[in-house]
Amino acid sequence: LEAVLANIRLLGQATGHELGAEQLIERLQARLDTVQARLAGQPAVPVYLETGSNDRGQYLTLRGHNYTSDILRLAGGTNPFVDSRLSQVGGESVFQANPTRIIVAGSPQQAASLAQRPGWQSIPAVAAGRVDSIPSALLLIPGPRVVEGIEQLAALLHPELFPPLAETPP
Repeated sequence: LEAVLANIRLLGQATGHELGAEQLIERLQARLDTVQARLAGQPAVPVYLETGSNDRGQYLTLRGHNYTSDILRLAGGTNPFVDSRLSQVGGESVFQANPTRIIVAGSPQQAASLAQRPGWQSIPAVAAGRVDSIPSALLLIPGPRVVEGIEQLAALLHPELFPPLAETPP
C-alpha cells in the first residue's frame, strides 16, 4: 500500500502537481488513520477473500504479501492463505480454513452465488450468511480507491465500530 501512495507522489511530480498529490496523500492517510484508530485493540477477523472463480470449481484468493493483503490487514482482517504458494484454492481448502467471513471482490450476485456451489453450505460462514462483496476495483486495482476499499471492508468485518451513517432528510 505504501507503493500506491508513493506512486501518487511520483505522478504528481511527473505532471507538475506536487502540491495536489501531497494533499491527496494527506487526505488518504487521514482516512487510513481513522480506520486504524477505530480498529485499535480489536482481534483480526479470518477472511477468505475471493478474487476470482471459474465454472470448473477453481477459486482464486490472496496469497503472500501484496497491496490487497495490506488492504485486508488494514481493514482488520487476516488471510488464512497468506502462506500458500498458490492463489488457486478449492472449496475443501476454504472449508478447512473455516473463515469467519467471506468477501468476494466483485458483485453482490457473485457473492450470493457462493451458496449455490456444491458443498459450500457446509462452510459455516456461508451457512450463517456471512458472505459479502466489495467492488473489485476497490480491492484489486492499486490506486487511491483502495482506501475506500479498506473503509468498506473494515465496516463489513467490524460493523459495531463502523455504524452506517444516518440518512439525512432531503
